[in-house]
Amino acid sequence: METELTQNLFGLDISQQVLRLVQVKRRGKKLALGAYGEVPVPAGAIQNGEVAAADPLVGAIGKLLKSTRGDKVNTRNVVTVLPEQKTFIKVITVTPNATTPLVDGIRDEARNHIPLNLDEAYFDWQLLRQNGKTASVLIGVAPQSIVDAYLAVLDKAGLVVHALEIEAAAITRSLLRQQENRTTMVIDFGAIRTGLIIYSNGAVTFTTSLPISGNGITKTIAETLKIDLKKAEEAKILCGLDPAKCEGALRKVLNSAINALVIQIKRTMTFYQTSFAGQPAISGVVLGGGGANVLSIDAMLSEKLKLPVTVGAPSAHLTATSKVAIPPARLLSYTTAIGTALRPFQRNLP
Repeated sequence: METELTQNLFGLDISQQVLRLVQVKRRGKKLALGAYGEVPVPAGAIQNGEVAAADPLVGAIGKLLKSTRGDKVNTRNVVTVLPEQKTFIKVITVTPNATTPLVDGIRDEARNHIPLNLDEAYFDWQLLRQNGKTASVLIGVAPQSIVDAYLAVLDKAGLVVHALEIEAAAITRSLLRQQENRTTMVIDFGAIRTGLIIYSNGAVTFTTSLPISGNGITKTIAETLKIDLKKAEEAKILCGLDPAKCEGALRKVLNSAINALVIQIKRTMTFYQTSFAGQPAISGVVLGGGGANVLSIDAMLSEKLKLPVTVGAPSAHLTATSKVAIPPARLLSYTTAIGTALRPFQRNLP
C-alpha cells in the first residue's frame, strides 16, 4: 500500500507569486523526476502568506494540473507546505515527570515560547534527544484559521492532502543529506523574502525571515543600470558578482545589499550559538531558492562569512534517468516543490 501511495502523489509549493508542482517516481531503488510545472498565482489571491481570494487560487491549481511537463499527473494526493512566515518552530527543553504525560508537559512548556493561543492553533512536536531528567523537543505551531483556509482551497480544487508541513522541512529535505551530524545554515533566496534555516543533527532547529528578496535585487539592478526587469534577471545569472564578468558592474551595484544580508546572517548565527549553546557550531552554508542563481554569490558570501558556502542541488536525490528535466536556470526555484515531493521517500534518503 505504501509503494502505491508514494508512486501516486505530488508535491505542491504554494507561494505568493507562483504555484509549483513536482512529482517524483521510484525507478527500482532510485528516484526520478516524473513531472513538473508552474503557473503564476492570480494577483491578490495570497497576501502576507494568507489566502485572500480562494476561487482564483483554486482555478490556478486546476490550470497547473493540466499544464505540467513529463508524465501526466493523474493523482489528487498532495504534499504541500505552509508559508514560513505563518508558522512557528522552536526547540524547547522539557522535564518529564511520572505524573504528567510527556505530550502535556510539551504543550505546557510551549505556551511559554509561542506567541499564539495553542487552543486556536495546530500543534506538532518531535523528540530530538533525552538526557537524564530533561528532553529536547522540536515544536511546530500554525494558526488554525490560516491552515484551514489552505485546506479549504485544496479541497475545493479536488485534492487530498497527504501532509501539510513547514516550508523549512521541505527545503532541507531537498538540499541536505538527512543523516548529517553537523549544523548547517540554509539560505533560501525567495522572490519576496529570504529565509534562514538552521539544520542540526537531522532536524530543523531554527528559522527566520529577512526582508531581502530576489525581486528586490532584480529591481535594484534594473533601476541602477537603467535596463528592464527581464534583462536585469538575465544579468544576475550571466554576470552576477564575478568581478571578471560584465566589468564587475553588478558586484558594485549589489555590494551594499550583500553587505546588509551578511550583517543579518551574522546576527542570526550569533543568536543561534548563544541560544543553542549545546549544539555544534554552524560549519557551512547551503544556498537555495531562485535568488541563489546570482553568479558567484556563493564565493562572495564565503569570503565575508569565513565559512564554506555552496549552491544547493535540489535534484541531488533524483538519480534515476528521466524523460523530463527542469531547466538548470529554473531548478533552484523548485527547491521547495522537490522537497515536498520527496517526503514519502524520506526514510530511504541518505
